[in-house]
Amino acid sequence: MLAFTFGRLRNVFSVCLISAALCACGGGEAARQNVKARSQLSILDALTPIDAPVEASLPVSLVAIRDGKDDPETWVTGRGKVPANAIKRPLRVASVSKLAVAIVAMSLVEDELLDLDQDVSTILGWTLRHPLHPDAAITPRLLLSHQSGLTDGAEYQADLPASLELLMTDERFFELPYAPGTYFKYANINYGVLATVMEAVSDTRFDVLMQERLFEPAGLDVGFNWHGVSLSRQAQAIPLGRYGTLRTIAAAANEEGADSLPDSVVITIDGEPVGPSPARRALDSYIPGTNATVFSPQGGMRASLLDLVTLGEIFITNGKINGARILKSRTMNAMVEEQWRYSEDEDNGDSYDGLMRAFGLGVHIYEPNEACFPSQRARYYGHFGEAYGLLGGLLVDPKGDETIAYLFPYTPDDAADQISACSGLYIWEEQLLKTALAPKGD
Repeated sequence: MLAFTFGRLRNVFSVCLISAALCACGGGEAARQNVKARSQLSILDALTPIDAPVEASLPVSLVAIRDGKDDPETWVTGRGKVPANAIKRPLRVASVSKLAVAIVAMSLVEDELLDLDQDVSTILGWTLRHPLHPDAAITPRLLLSHQSGLTDGAEYQADLPASLELLMTDERFFELPYAPGTYFKYANINYGVLATVMEAVSDTRFDVLMQERLFEPAGLDVGFNWHGVSLSRQAQAIPLGRYGTLRTIAAAANEEGADSLPDSVVITIDGEPVGPSPARRALDSYIPGTNATVFSPQGGMRASLLDLVTLGEIFITNGKINGARILKSRTMNAMVEEQWRYSEDEDNGDSYDGLMRAFGLGVHIYEPNEACFPSQRARYYGHFGEAYGLLGGLLVDPKGDETIAYLFPYTPDDAADQISACSGLYIWEEQLLKTALAPKGD
């Protein structure tokens, strides 16, 4: 167990409570470990004791909490064999990436390069329509708020030299019967389309656009699919993975002798660190506005835990990050304004087991479920993330000047069976947030 504190130490007891929440993680089943995965793990500087039982040590879990606006205090705690710089090491933060994309999209709106209610077909130069609703336009507003009528029924990335136009010929993207603007369905493809639209209106490649309008002004060594991230930071990458035990892995494969195998932890790497993707040579002839899905705008941002905390400043300061004005106050107000709120009676969306009940322009508006968090009344802005074994999130309460960011880079292979019926969160997230979101003084 290891705890880091930055700024003024506020309450050691609070840090210990969060650590205890992080410890409450269970085992699971994973795919077979191989030599490649073991070599990738070596870059972690032994972040995880491979052969320790799950009950004794969970592969790295980190949470950061920042309180205050003018003189914020930040403390971080983690579990496992955690090096002192783990909070600054980058990894793929999954769908928290969408928040960064939304911020840059809104900067284009501010500069009148992007119209939230324009038909994206007129921007892309080809027709994007739901076949059941050919007269209903798909707009940037609907893409940002997951009300476009699209769904992830297929691969949502097309490798070069393929185009977004070609990718969208797959009819599985249009399996929802609902017209654009009438139903909320969280879908990664929305941000592949949006990123391509952003390229088209700015005539700038997506990775460059993100650097110019957000990461560089904010002083963040961050990028999508490693593009724009310094080599020194790339070398510090934390891969993502799932874990189980030798016994459960062998049993799942119906191998003889599974019962006699030890309960040693085995980790398989699903999101290993690699160089910039696509390779730079593949981008030599790339035309902005044709296929930004190659940069994984839906979840490919590489950032650290403290980078997420810093990104969250934009809600606390109403548009600034690290002192730099990124968005105007009125733009921030527009981002957090509800575009959709779940109504069971109206059948207007998929709430993901109650996790998603309100959404803004690229912002998950999270109001903790009263049944699970009875003393919690705050309204948080941010985003959750899940990919390749990672669970993470960034939640900001502007009124309380509080930011919470957390990362579980490794989770059990059976994590899909570990969703709380109470909150819609994974059980580890719920346990953590029950402590982290508790009102001060509880």
